Amino acid sequence: MKLLEIFPIFVEIPPDRDKMEEGKIYISEERKSSTHLCACGCGEETYLPFPYVAVDNSNRGWNHSINGDNITITPSIGNWSGQSPYHAHYYITNNKIVWC
Repeated sequence: MKLLEIFPIFVEIPPDRDKMEEGKIYISEERKSSTHLCACGCGEETYLPFPYVAVDNSNRGWNHSINGDNITITPSIGNWSGQSPYHAHYYITNNKIVWC
């Protein structure tokens, strides 16, 4: 079932996939990344590294903006690794999942 909201949980080390809860995004400053179960409900882990400059000098990763208990992530998040109909393309804006 597609989610409409997600809530940030700050952790040092993200939990293993089988310990993650739907509707929570685990943010690790130490690991410079976040991870969550795909918002489409397929159960796939979605890993989002913080922005970095790659070897080819291109910018990679996702911006994570925290405002109190709200998180906004850009650019959009895509998950095409699952089998149809389990694929997803969405934004997270102030904890709301906005489907593309």
